[in-house]
Amino acid sequence: MAEVLTERVLVVPTELFHQLGYFQGFTSEVDRYREARRRTKQACKTGTFKGVLWHQDGSRIDSSLSYLKDLIGNLRVEFRQLNLPFVVGECAGNEARNAMLEALATDIHATAVASANGLTTDGGCFDAASARLLGQRYAERMLEVQAEWGDRIDR
Repeated sequence: MAEVLTERVLVVPTELFHQLGYFQGFTSEVDRYREARRRTKQACKTGTFKGVLWHQDGSRIDSSLSYLKDLIGNLRVEFRQLNLPFVVGECAGNEARNAMLEALATDIHATAVASANGLTTDGGCFDAASARLLGQRYAERMLEVQAEWGDRIDR
């Protein structure tokens, strides 16, 4: 039986809103970062920022990884948490991107990868069962990073 967690998790979605047109008029990664930062600051008024779960499809392999490295560094500095845990998720069937994510997690401290190994899609997105399993993998990896870096996380 799975362990029941009693802590609340507040999710601050950002990229999804871009895809749905919420960021209409936002023309750059800088605009999306500013909106993500604004939403995170708002969320921090009622909670503690303990980590980031990041997932993006593999359509922008090169630019997204450069952006992701900058994002990790910028958020850690911005929120004064230089060891803020980051967990990035693999994409099913995109071995080149997944290898880049593994390298990223090796190069950047307090960063881990949620594996997509064995997960299936229903035409591009993970099917329901795989999405739940990926969510579990995100949680497990986040708890591992927090356990390893917990005493070094700036509060």
